[in-house]
Amino acid sequence: MSRIPLALLPGTLCSAALWEAQAVALSGIADVRIIDTSQHGNLPALARHVHSVMPTRFAVAGLSYGGIVAFAVWRHKPQAISHLALMNTTPLPITPAKKVEQLNQVEAARSGRFQEIVANQAGAILSLVDRQNDGAFRSKIISMAEEVGIDGFANQIHAQINRPDSRADLEQMQCPTLVLCGEQDAFCLPEIHEEMANKIPRSMLQVIPQCGHLSSLEQPEHVARAMRSWLKS
Repeated sequence: MSRIPLALLPGTLCSAALWEAQAVALSGIADVRIIDTSQHGNLPALARHVHSVMPTRFAVAGLSYGGIVAFAVWRHKPQAISHLALMNTTPLPITPAKKVEQLNQVEAARSGRFQEIVANQAGAILSLVDRQNDGAFRSKIISMAEEVGIDGFANQIHAQINRPDSRADLEQMQCPTLVLCGEQDAFCLPEIHEEMANKIPRSMLQVIPQCGHLSSLEQPEHVARAMRSWLKS
């Protein structure tokens, strides 16, 4: 039996390390490619890139900003997507206040405060699940951010602040779709995922307990099991 081509899309300030556990766990059923989401500053270009490096038909999973990219990948050529996974993400457009905040972060990063931004993000993610003293987890978050770098961070921000409202797309998604989040995710709330799952015809909802925003790192085995069931559906 041939393996399913699978594109994995990391979130903001995240590298391929975000998906390492799932890439290994799913290697028996999926031909995995982890795609850098920091090389383009707009979603259509990034969606075209994903399609250009994947086969004619493939599965795609995105976490956080990676989920926003996954929406764009689906919109670019829906018939090419065999399976879709939207994880710790949102279909909503950005609010004006959030847009200003994120543009200010880019400006701050370019003016020498990148490490401060990274440290603040790590602290916020760790606080969701009371892991502020988890040095190994903090180091992994910081290492991924440093790998993305300032220019990659700026690309990711510029792409996502111009994202469309994806809610109108949900009822058109006919492929098996995994909607997954952490129960303690305060960035992309479980309620948003429940609403998405209610509108997507062939959805399967997973809300993972004792888990915040970076589910693939925080609960790697649970996420891998959910993704295995999704790919077999």
